[in-house]
Amino acid sequence: MSSKRFERHNIAKLAGYVPGEQPFDAPVTKLNTNESPYPTSPKVQDAIANFAIEGLRRYPQPTADRFRATAASVHQVARENVIATRGGDELLRLLLTTFVDPGACVGMTDPTYSLYPILTAIQDALV
Repeated sequence: MSSKRFERHNIAKLAGYVPGEQPFDAPVTKLNTNESPYPTSPKVQDAIANFAIEGLRRYPQPTADRFRATAASVHQVARENVIATRGGDELLRLLLTTFVDPGACVGMTDPTYSLYPILTAIQDALV
């Protein structure tokens, strides 16, 4: 049986991901990949060297309560107002799938972050 009959029309129309230029030979600061041009801080190196790796074999708490409580305290907001994600891309995806109905129109600036139109297309919304 072909999976085509189960595909969502808007997903089937998406183009495959094409990464941006990745200069490796020239001594340039690559702003498009969020890489730091500076060496790792000695404090970070010490923290990594002294990290209790035993905890890495277990999944973190799914509700991230400790992180959310700490972030809420630092920013003086309620813990219920803090969401923990695996990065900004996941937060953007959650926002679009939660608040944008299929067929709705999403406004964005130009130039924009390249993920916005992709997430909008996945949601079957309009730009």
